[in-house]
Amino acid sequence: MKKISKTILLSTILLTTLSSCSLQDIFNKITNCTCTFNNYDGSLLYETTITVGDDVVYKGDTPTKSSDDTYRYVFNGWDNSLNNILKDTTFVAQYKSVSLDIFNDFTPFTNSETYGYEYLSTRSDADDCLSFYKDLYNACINFENDGTIYVNSSSSDYYWAEIDCSDYPSISQDSFEDFYSCVIEVFRSDNPQKYYLIPEAGSDSTNTYLYLSLDSDIAGNGEVYSKNTYISNINKKLDSYINTAVNNAKNYSSDNDKAYYLYNMLINDVNYATTNGEATSNWWAHSIVGVVTEKRVVCEGYALMYALLCNYSGIRCIVGFGATDASKPYDTGHAWNYTYIDNCWYCIDSTWGDSSKKEDYYYKLDYATFKQDHILGAGSSFYFEVPSPIY
Repeated sequence: MKKISKTILLSTILLTTLSSCSLQDIFNKITNCTCTFNNYDGSLLYETTITVGDDVVYKGDTPTKSSDDTYRYVFNGWDNSLNNILKDTTFVAQYKSVSLDIFNDFTPFTNSETYGYEYLSTRSDADDCLSFYKDLYNACINFENDGTIYVNSSSSDYYWAEIDCSDYPSISQDSFEDFYSCVIEVFRSDNPQKYYLIPEAGSDSTNTYLYLSLDSDIAGNGEVYSKNTYISNINKKLDSYINTAVNNAKNYSSDNDKAYYLYNMLINDVNYATTNGEATSNWWAHSIVGVVTEKRVVCEGYALMYALLCNYSGIRCIVGFGATDASKPYDTGHAWNYTYIDNCWYCIDSTWGDSSKKEDYYYKLDYATFKQDHILGAGSSFYFEVPSPIY
C-alpha cells in the first residue's frame, strides 16, 4: 500500500510540473543556454539565447567606461570565451587603460589609427618609443608643408627628414637600428597614408642622426620631390580613389557590408606585383602608391590600402606585419589586417584572397586557423599584440 501511495504521489508531482512547464520548455532548458553581457559596473548590455555548444555573438553597443583624471578606457573583450558555450554564462566587459598623458601634446592625423601608438605607450621604453613616433609625425608634417629634400654628404643618397636621436637616451648603439625599424613599422600601420615613409633609413657613424630615406624607385630623383610635383600628383589620385570607395561604401548600412565591399573592391582593382616571377622589390608596390599608379602591389600595399579605406569609412582596421613561417621570418614576410566589426576583431587577408581566388575564405577567417600561417611580429624585436576580442 505504501508503494502505491508513493507512485501516485510522484505521478501527481510530475503531472503538476508538466502542467506548469511544457515539454518544449523542458527541451529548451536542456538544449539552450542564456548568455548575459554586463558592463564593468554590472549593468546589463545585452542578453541572448543560443543552442548549447554554439559560439555566441555580442550584438549590443560597444561597451564604454568613462575616463578618469589619469586614464581613458578602451573596450578589450570579455572575461570569458565566446566560443563553445555549454551553460548559462555571464560575460563581463574588460577594458585596457590608456594614459591620457600620451595625447596631451599629440593629435593623430585625420583618419589614422592610434592602436600602435597606444601599444608603444605600454612598453618599458615607452618614453623613447613615443618620442620617436612623434618625431616621425612632425617630420611628415614638415615634409608635406615644404617638400624639402636633403642629400647625404657621405653617400649622396636623398633623404626627406633628419631626426636627432640623442633624444632617445635609453637606446643603445647595438639596438639602434632595430629600435627605429620597429617603431617605423608601427607608425606605418597607424598611418598608411604617409606613403613616402618607408622602412629604410641611414644614420651617421655615431647613430646621432637618422636620415629617412627617399624612395628613388617612386620619385625618380630628388628634384621631383623638391617641387612637390610628385606628392601633389599622387595625392590627387589617392583622393579620387578613396573618395570613390568611401562614397560607394555608404550604400551599405552595416560595417560588415562596408568592409566586405571595400575588400572586394581592392581585390578587383589590383593584381599582385611580380618581377621575374618574384614579389617586386620596388617600393611603390609596398605602399598604397602602387594601387593608384600601377594597379599592382605586394602584401604591404594590399594591407595598407585596405586599412586606409576602412579607416576613412569609419571602421577600425590595423595592419599586421609578420611572416607566414616563424622559422624563416625574413624569407616569408607578409602583411594582413585585423578589422573591428560588430564589437569584435576579424582576420582579413586581401592579398591571399586575391591571389588564391578564394576571396570569401580570407575575409573574416577564424583566428585559430589564421594564426597558423600569419605570425604577427615575426622578424621584429617588438610589435603590438593580436587585438582582442578576436573571432
